[in-house]
This record gives sequence, structure tokens and C-alpha cells, in this order.
Amino acid sequence: MKLSKTAIGISFAAIAITVFMTALLLLRFVDFYTGSRPIDDAPTQQVERGQHADKVDNKSGSESSSEAPVSAVVTTDSIDLNQPTRYAFITDLSAPRLAVFDTLDKKTLPSVDLKTVAEVIGISRDGGYLVYASRGTKTFYRFDLTTQKQTVIQTKKTIRELVVHLSGRWIAYTGEQGSAIIDMTNKKETPIATRGAVSLVYHPGADSLFVAELAYGRVLQINLGNDSQNTLLDVEQPMTPISVMPNGMALFFVAGGKLQRYSLLDQ
Repeated sequence: MKLSKTAIGISFAAIAITVFMTALLLLRFVDFYTGSRPIDDAPTQQVERGQHADKVDNKSGSESSSEAPVSAVVTTDSIDLNQPTRYAFITDLSAPRLAVFDTLDKKTLPSVDLKTVAEVIGISRDGGYLVYASRGTKTFYRFDLTTQKQTVIQTKKTIRELVVHLSGRWIAYTGEQGSAIIDMTNKKETPIATRGAVSLVYHPGADSLFVAELAYGRVLQINLGNDSQNTLLDVEQPMTPISVMPNGMALFFVAGGKLQRYSLLDQ
């Protein structure tokens, strides 16, 4: 069967349009993740500094922001943008032991003997330190992965989550009785004034800690150098645990069914 020249021309035009639109969409998503420009007409918003929920959601009938939303099609309850280290650590809940997998060479390394069963674990961003504890206790251990030294630390509150700073100096924890930060240089423990369950994330390029009150939608920023804290943003509605970009450009979280992006460039 022979095709007319008109039909062949239409087919080639359709193919060219499809290729062009696919390339354009790909470039828009690359621009979004590199932070160079927003993607419009999707269900998530840019959270502006100092704004509340009534100025964030411009699709719910509330007052809208003058800034264009930064958006992406994401259908998930939470998002984690924290960079993994080279090594994956797998805890044994039946024994105080830690399995280590090298994700670069794709091989299992010798297991490590721990001081207690590691039900709670946290790793510094550079992979230099690992902290672990049994859930509900007031004791955790800091494991220096370079020297293999394990240091025991007593806390004032029970432990449910541990996060360690890139330098290993500060370790924050949260539990049923509240949250606190411990300075490992002098073992000083500073409580964090929060309400309800929280999410803890360090800034990857600065000595500060972000604390999100999940039920209330408020995010605090704590200066680790002087223990001062301020309200970074308040969306006035429940939110998921927060995540920070590896380059420190923005925070991400889900609130009101939408993925929210909060710029940290002026922090």
C-alpha cells in the first residue's frame, strides 16, 4: 500500500512535534531540580519567607502569592532529598551487630559488633560518624567509623530518633518526652522547645538545625553556635518530615496534599 506525499508529510510532522515536546518537558524538569526556574501548572507551591498557609496555597481560594509556584508532579506523602553515603548500614534487631555494604564496589564488608541492639540509627552526611541506640532508652553510642571508637552518651530524655551533624560535633535526638541537642565537645545537652512529634534535619553547609513540628506545620531554625532559635516558616497545617537539598538551597515537605519548596538562599 502506497502512502500519499501528504500523509507522509503529516506523519513526519507529528513525530517532530512529539520529539520537541518531550525534549521541552525534560528541560523544564531539569531546570526545576537545579533551581534555575519553576515548573508551572502542577500541584505544589513555593513557600515564601514569612508567609503563612493562607498565602501559600493559591489553588484553594486563599490569598495567593505574587511569586510563581515552584512545582513538580509528585504523588507521595513525603520526600527525602538527603544524599546517601557510600556505605549502607543494616542493623540486626536480634543482636548488637551492624552489617555494612559498600554501594560503590557492591560488596558486603565485615560486620561490626555494637554495644547494644541498634533500633535507632543516624549517620553523618559524610559517613564519618554513626550514632545508634535502643529505642526508649536514655543511652546512645557515637561510633567513629574511622577510628572504630564507640563513645557512650547518657541523655535526659528517652530516644526515638537520632541525627548527627556533618562534623560529628552535634547530635540531636527526639523522643516521647521532647527533643534536645548535645554538643559532643562538652557533653552539654540543650532542650528544644517544641510541640508534638518533630522532624530533625541539619543544614548541610552551616551549623544550624531545622526542627519541624509535624502536627502544627511550623519549622524552627536553631543556631548551633549560640543555641538561639527562630521560626523559619509556618504553614499552619500538618506537614510531613522535612528534607533539605544537599546543596542547602531549599527545604522540601508535603503539606495540604502538595509538595512545598522553601528557599534557603538568604539564610
